[in-house]
Amino acid sequence: MTRRLVWLGVPLLAFAAAMGLLALDETQGLRELQALRGRVLRAEQRVQALEARRDALASEIHTLRHDELAIESVARESLGLVRRDEVVVRIDGETARDLQ
Repeated sequence: MTRRLVWLGVPLLAFAAAMGLLALDETQGLRELQALRGRVLRAEQRVQALEARRDALASEIHTLRHDELAIESVARESLGLVRRDEVVVRIDGETARDLQ
């Protein structure tokens, strides 16, 4: 009878130990799952921001390819270009942007 208890006790002890390790691993697994979900959420937010930026750039490209006034505006603002018949008046210490 004692041997029978030993033979039943050893597998039960092994099973209990395995369940304990599984519970510990499961807790770690849940933490890792939560961390991964956070990373996925941040990645999805980054993707949305990049898609919005891409759409804005695509719109700007379309405008610059099809609207001559937009091209002129960029040339004036970015490069400081003027038309041939325009007179440029420089004011010391100030730029046209400062006056607006």
